[in-house]
Amino acid sequence: VVEKFYPKRYRDNCSEEQLRQLYQRLSTKWMALRGHTAVDCVRIYLAVVRKWPLFGAKLFSAKLLTASTPESRLIWLAISENGINILEYDCMRLILTYLYKNLVTFGGYQEDFMLVVNNMSTEEKHTEKLLFTFAKPK
Repeated sequence: VVEKFYPKRYRDNCSEEQLRQLYQRLSTKWMALRGHTAVDCVRIYLAVVRKWPLFGAKLFSAKLLTASTPESRLIWLAISENGINILEYDCMRLILTYLYKNLVTFGGYQEDFMLVVNNMSTEEKHTEKLLFTFAKPK
């Protein structure tokens, strides 16, 4: 089950102990589903997934460049009905959310994608430019 359904990139960064715990937890969960029909399993899966705040968001793998961090950082860009979200690449933990009302402009910039947002984290309002680089299509 782990080999088939658990993403390899998450397993690669685990220690032996973490992998053992992962196998044990997933085995327990998998055994709990024994006796359920495929329809029941789909219903259970959807009930869990719908609780995630970014359910339905479109995810893009990108490198983020900002003025405050000169080196690029691999992230997930999640476009949802509430705004634009930046997630950590390895664990999909939420880093930042920009509501659409704080979006000044967006669009292509050279070969990248740029967002200009109102930064609400400080007392004085100022804009921040975020530059995203995506993998080139093959």
